[in-house]
Amino acid sequence: MIDWKSLIPESTLATLLGRGLGRYQRAIHSGLLWFLGELPAARQRAIVGHQTALPPCSTAAQRLGRLALSCPVLHKLGQILARDERLDPELRAHLQLLESLPSSIPIEGLHRLVERELGSTSPIQVEPPALAEASVAVVVPFRGVARGAPASGVLKLLKPGVEENLEEELEVLGRLGAYLDESCESLGIPPLDYEELFENLRAKLSMEVRLDQEQRHLDEARHAHASNRRVWIPERFDFCTPKLTAMERVRGVKVTDFPFQGSLERRFAAELLVESLIARPIFSRESLSMIHGDPHAGNLFWTEDHRLAILDWSLVGHLGERERAGVSRILLAASVMDGRWMSELVEGLMTDGIHDPAALQAVVADNLRQIRQGGFPGFSWLLNLLDEVASSVRGHPSADLLLFRKSMHQVQQVVSAVSAGPGLIDEVLARWFLAQLAGEWPTRWFRELDSHAFPTGLSNADLLRWMRAVPWTAARYWLETAHDLLNPR
Repeated sequence: MIDWKSLIPESTLATLLGRGLGRYQRAIHSGLLWFLGELPAARQRAIVGHQTALPPCSTAAQRLGRLALSCPVLHKLGQILARDERLDPELRAHLQLLESLPSSIPIEGLHRLVERELGSTSPIQVEPPALAEASVAVVVPFRGVARGAPASGVLKLLKPGVEENLEEELEVLGRLGAYLDESCESLGIPPLDYEELFENLRAKLSMEVRLDQEQRHLDEARHAHASNRRVWIPERFDFCTPKLTAMERVRGVKVTDFPFQGSLERRFAAELLVESLIARPIFSRESLSMIHGDPHAGNLFWTEDHRLAILDWSLVGHLGERERAGVSRILLAASVMDGRWMSELVEGLMTDGIHDPAALQAVVADNLRQIRQGGFPGFSWLLNLLDEVASSVRGHPSADLLLFRKSMHQVQQVVSAVSAGPGLIDEVLARWFLAQLAGEWPTRWFRELDSHAFPTGLSNADLLRWMRAVPWTAARYWLETAHDLLNPR
């Protein structure tokens, strides 16, 4: 029995979590120890072996980075948090290494993996060295014959043993939610349905090793971005298998590492990130729009010909018209300070309504107060609202909406790393919104009053309600401001 509490004391995490996460210190520490302690004994011994192999002078950040590398689930979590500015800078630097690593698999092992999938007589030859290794797969160049002609590209292969390791960890992850539900009071966290949240997460992460699903997602993504020549989605070859994806090779570097020439080039790249990963999914004309579920910097490359290459489509979500309309309508209601309308819309995004209306009203009131104090009801404000709803209100958003919220935080962090211009995301989205609204205006005369079948997601009824509310906005603002002054927080 390994004493994880002595190996990872709570004080270690305390030095690495910033103020924004400090209040969750006990819950994060307890959840991590519980997760590790529930793994099979052989896995626990292997993880400890990785730790003892580090130099004795290794810092806490280095040890946590190596810990993340030992488990596919923690590796994925590390990629998500790698650019979260609430974390200690040294820890972020080590987590950013998880975005794309040199391969640890010897070339003989890569040859065996390819032969297992394509057979010993395949005309495809691996060309070492491997380009990168991620949480579940390794990417290696190949050369050979495809479609009757010479071809070259890359092979994405599942790492040996990763399916078994991930299955073990996901089983533990599913039970972690129940543990947190039972420990809310002692850990000082809000009483949410963590078991359901972790089940949704488990279902999404299980798709990481389904390369056949990723191949379908690649085709779907190429179709979704076909009209934008500045975005490159790799084309796949037809000799893929459920454990091997063959596709075009992208030549470039992580968008956060590219040596852009000046602020204008950086802004161009940042705007392209916002347009392709946020604006297009939100303002889509499709009944279901695709969300890239893991847009960390290691999956976003800037190419030699100045295009944005979006890689790794294993984890995706889909937003329907209801979710996209809900996002637009919440922002519309916020612009006229209509808290009742906002509460209705947030409740409509929950799969089974709201169990604590008072908590929802408090969250909405707090976010409207931020607007009255000079905040802008834009994208960052919306993410903050969804975060507070998730942590304070007993409601259940869909798995895809949860993935959207997580992915948008990642995009926000990458955009900030590329171009730190304040308000850039809100500026790009406002421009897209106005362009879409102008383009759909002529067709509005021929649609039903409550139809949301527009790129903006707004029905004619929504716009009429907004126009009726505009004259009362100033009155709401001053009444609520007076209330704030008389009842300071």
